[in-house]
Amino acid sequence: METLESNRQLELHFPMMENEEYQKAQDQEIQLGIEQGLDVSLYKNPEFNWLQMEQIRLGLRDKIDASVYANPAYNYETMRQLRLAIYSEIDLLPYVHRGFADDDLEEIRLALLNYLPLDKWLWDGMCAPQIREIRIGLCEELDISAYCNQQYNWMQMREIRLGLEKKLDIAIYSNHLFNHAQMRELRLGLEAGLDVSPYRSLVYSATDMKEKRLAQINQKKSNTPSQPANSKKPEKANGKKSIFDTLNKKEFVISVEENGNKAYAYIPWVPGNAVTKEDIYHDLERRGIVYGIRHDAIENLIDKRRMNEKVLIAEGIPANRGQDGWFEFFVRLDLPRIPAPPARW
Repeated sequence: METLESNRQLELHFPMMENEEYQKAQDQEIQLGIEQGLDVSLYKNPEFNWLQMEQIRLGLRDKIDASVYANPAYNYETMRQLRLAIYSEIDLLPYVHRGFADDDLEEIRLALLNYLPLDKWLWDGMCAPQIREIRIGLCEELDISAYCNQQYNWMQMREIRLGLEKKLDIAIYSNHLFNHAQMRELRLGLEAGLDVSPYRSLVYSATDMKEKRLAQINQKKSNTPSQPANSKKPEKANGKKSIFDTLNKKEFVISVEENGNKAYAYIPWVPGNAVTKEDIYHDLERRGIVYGIRHDAIENLIDKRRMNEKVLIAEGIPANRGQDGWFEFFVRLDLPRIPAPPARW
């Protein structure tokens, strides 16, 4: 009864704001809370804008302690992340007190949701994209100490992480004085098996490096003997395949099993079957498998010629049972549809 009485008082005495449209949106949040039987006194403060009020109302509706984030100093996105964290029993307030907000909190929440040891690597002032690179590296079980450094911006961190995923010698380009575009050109050169030492210098811009990288690739292509267009492979008189057809085969199978959580490679023993690591990586990329790749397993599979054997080459993080989903609108669906005023010329 006390809640209903207080709600009636709010309907009569809700303070006015200077902007009429602004106050209408606030009034509607108050009215929605009243209609849902909520104690709207928690967000009756006119210092809250209607988006902040909405986040508090949604918390009250879902019966969580919305007072944790009912603070006018928090913008609505910070409130939203705090609310979502409470659903998963995650405490983000210590991170808010350290100065993290908005997208920063989202990345932190996702990391904690996956039980990743983020606190060990987090420093004050880290931006959301940097936190994201750390989170992805931890998910991939990479040695993130190689790029978790305040000297790197998030784009440099990404280039080093991509190099770690491909098992490249990142020491070649992890100098923080290289910008991310220079790092990218050196990384692409290493991925292509090129000698990047001729252009691994701070005096070269990223554009210069790209030109030199492409020149090496073109040089490699020109040095590779090609078969004339009008030449034909010899065939046996009886119509059977010649010996050339039995060489350099690329026969292998990648199967995705266990609800998409594991990928296995199988290379059959066939005369001339010459599957390479690049073939495996190319097929994984074609299938959209980019996380959880076991590079050591692929290397072992190819180097030790493990034919006729099913080998686990990629493994995802098993899904945890989560909460039921919900719809959350960031536009007002309950406002009256009023035609726009005619344009004044």
